[in-house]
Amino acid sequence: MKVNLLKGYCARISFALAASIAWAASADAALIQLKAVADSEVSERPSEDRGTNDGLLNVRTSSGNDRNEIIALRFDLSSVNLANVTSATANLIHNRTGSTRTYIVYGVKDGAVGGDNNTGTTPAQGFDDNTWNEALVKFSTMPGLLYDGDPAAARQGIVAADTTNLGGGAFNAGAKGAVQPLSTPSLLSFLQAHPDSLVTLLIAKDTAALSTGQDRFASRQATSLDGGTPSGIAGDFAPYLELEVVPEPTALVLLAMGGALCAIGARRNRA
Repeated sequence: MKVNLLKGYCARISFALAASIAWAASADAALIQLKAVADSEVSERPSEDRGTNDGLLNVRTSSGNDRNEIIALRFDLSSVNLANVTSATANLIHNRTGSTRTYIVYGVKDGAVGGDNNTGTTPAQGFDDNTWNEALVKFSTMPGLLYDGDPAAARQGIVAADTTNLGGGAFNAGAKGAVQPLSTPSLLSFLQAHPDSLVTLLIAKDTAALSTGQDRFASRQATSLDGGTPSGIAGDFAPYLELEVVPEPTALVLLAMGGALCAIGARRNRA
């Protein structure tokens, strides 16, 4: 009698397990959006070292060698199991009609510290990749960058030892309010390998294809886009990460455990 009951139970477990495996294989991945928890535009010009936190994020390394503007973004990934993420894209919102200039995304390595190398910055901030303050950071205090007062393209300020080149692409010529995806081949692997949940990215112009023009995006502080429309509240136009996440079928684990118990029971009955 006990053997028959065990067989019936195990048959039901086997059927449920097979069904769950089929569901797991076919389940649609979920898309999760994580808005930036900090953002800033840091700028280097002759005799100028600044950061801005006013609703706009501009990026430019001018072919005229007179200005260097880089976007800094920080994201908190603590709510996501990165082992289940299959793709990752950083996204900006066009503040005005865009152009097709090229960009590169850099990941700031864990523990990187701002240079604090501009004597005009007093006192030194000591910001690292987790602690830089979006309202206070400047080019000279931003982790991953080195200020030298010379915005020439050949001296863009990216510190190779403190950053990882994640690849780049071309900004689309999107209309105001359009999403600008920053699809880079190494972003996901950088996120998954990062030792903690706070991640800083830098967006800079590709120095191999420069112009005097500037690409302008909305920051997380923006409450409207160019000309005042569309409008909203702070955060509506914030940069964000979009992650494709495979669902975790926790029931599958429980069923697998049940299947293992059935196997143990069957061996004991044969003994």
